Amino acid sequence: MSNPVNNRNKEKISARALVLDLFTTGVRDTLSSNDIRKIGRAFGLSDLALRTALTRLRAEGKLSTAGRGIYAAGVVEDPVRERAAVWRSHPGRRIAWDGSWVCAAIKPTSLPRTRWRRTQWALEFNGFRQDETGLWVRPNNLRGGAGRMASDLVALGAADAMLTARMDHVSGAHARRFSALWDRDRLARSHEDAIHMLEHSLRHMGSGEAVAVETLLTGREAIRRILRDPLLPAEIAETATLDRLVACMDAYDAFGRKAWADFMDQL
Repeated sequence: MSNPVNNRNKEKISARALVLDLFTTGVRDTLSSNDIRKIGRAFGLSDLALRTALTRLRAEGKLSTAGRGIYAAGVVEDPVRERAAVWRSHPGRRIAWDGSWVCAAIKPTSLPRTRWRRTQWALEFNGFRQDETGLWVRPNNLRGGAGRMASDLVALGAADAMLTARMDHVSGAHARRFSALWDRDRLARSHEDAIHMLEHSLRHMGSGEAVAVETLLTGREAIRRILRDPLLPAEIAETATLDRLVACMDAYDAFGRKAWADFMDQL
């Protein structure tokens, strides 16, 4: 019987994402084009799609060559991949909250549409939500404060003209309105669902190459949910469910790395 978790996630991976994941997760320091094609076939990807991905990623500097037909990670920085590589430390970005906020503001019509979409994505990825006045806000409870946040947003592609600042004095009404911008129940349910997804995957694991496919796809979905957590302070939302998800993913990752070592030995 097919695994519903596997089928649901398998449709979502592209050749580009798979190749990047292979190097982000440290399957091996270098991989031959032949090995990458064999791995890709296990995920239902065509040789053409994989060749195209390899060519484009090399041109972008996200892959490098270590010999004829041998690929390694590139030298171009990718802040999203860098954050994904250290997903275990994501909750550790939180510090004690002093009640202040980080705000961000820019006029959408002052930017090209694609730049505005990237700016909006960077804000949401860093846990900002937009108030009814149009102001983007989040609690000032991450390491580095507003200054570090401004740099992180620009590194993720946000417009460098955007104002990012710390707000220390907010009225009680505004603080309550800001705190209600996040759907805390939905966030907790998302983490619980991810924990159940990981547990279900382990209980219904297949065999052979299917194990490698399952662990990568299911693991990347769990990591996506970890990284999308806005890291709200305990004064606004409970934090224990994220910690449980990280612990569950840590155990799953250990299983997955063993499965991938076996899979790679059989290529």
